[in-house]
Amino acid sequence: MAGRQQAAGGGQQFTDKLQGVVPAMFNGNRNKSEDFLWEFELFQGLNMMSDIMATPYLRVLYMLSLMHRDNIKDWVRDQVTALNDRLNTHA
Repeated sequence: MAGRQQAAGGGQQFTDKLQGVVPAMFNGNRNKSEDFLWEFELFQGLNMMSDIMATPYLRVLYMLSLMHRDNIKDWVRDQVTALNDRLNTHA
């Protein structure tokens, strides 16, 4: 993001660098979905001041990018399309 913003009260600056362990790829196994979500929440918490995690659209795209196995690729594609349609409709 051009011209980084400062966080309210904390004085920390936004960054384009991510820290911590990237969540494991999600392969569509519903038995592992809670684990994936928990890993992503931890990763998001560590990176609250990153451009990707501070921007809801980018955060969702990043999460969806971790879900691209054959058995869920159509669902992921549908989510990206719906997200972009919603963004373009409300822009």
